[in-house]
Amino acid sequence: MSSTLTLLNGKKILIIGGSSGIGRAVAAASLALGASVVIASSRKPKVDAAIELLKKDIEGKAGVAVSGQVVDVRDFKSVTEFLTKEAPFDHLVITAGEIAGGFPKPPESGVDLKQTDITMDMRYWPFMNAANHIHRNNLIRPGGSIVVTIGSVQSRPMPGFAYFTGVLGAVATATRGLALDLKPMRVNAIAPGLVNTDIFRDFAPEVVNHIMETSRQKLPVGHVGTAEELAEAYIFAMKASKLHDTSRWKLNLTF
Repeated sequence: MSSTLTLLNGKKILIIGGSSGIGRAVAAASLALGASVVIASSRKPKVDAAIELLKKDIEGKAGVAVSGQVVDVRDFKSVTEFLTKEAPFDHLVITAGEIAGGFPKPPESGVDLKQTDITMDMRYWPFMNAANHIHRNNLIRPGGSIVVTIGSVQSRPMPGFAYFTGVLGAVATATRGLALDLKPMRVNAIAPGLVNTDIFRDFAPEVVNHIMETSRQKLPVGHVGTAEELAEAYIFAMKASKLHDTSRWKLNLTF
């Protein structure tokens, strides 16, 4: 029987959204377990910076490699060319997709329905496009999986966030369907709660501190999750060869 520490050893993992936040943390954790990683993001400077950091983690480690590519998730051709180029691989992790229009606004301010289209283009369609292309062309090796990110707001809505909640609900439902349609390939979704990542990079430090402290005080564990902690959930999803029960499971490190 293989040790759980070696289940990802020698595997090839693609991470769309792997240049920062949760995606980069998943990349680092995968490399530490002996997998080779290819990250993809829409901005070359972010890809280059992430690769530089990740390479430091694997210095002197034989048989492990990390590389990156610029991919626009809203461009079907960009995504499919990336997947085809890197095939065959063992796992695809998708963490890409910033929040269109920023964080929630009061309901009385109205909802810009264009945000729904933007969010669908960043969250729903890239996932469906990738899954379809992988399945049709047999790009993932036997025992492999797709892991997509949704978010706890899908099951615990927030005021002013309806457009985003609806899109994540669509991704969650599609995950369950794809888990059946693409079997025996595994398809799983992870739903993080509030995680302290660089998604807050454009916020003033005092605002971020207020958000984190307010959330921390409300949580039974008194702790807001980090990207590194959450990465363990993605690692588990990739390792767990029997995790396929219509394949949506939720993890929220913030409560």
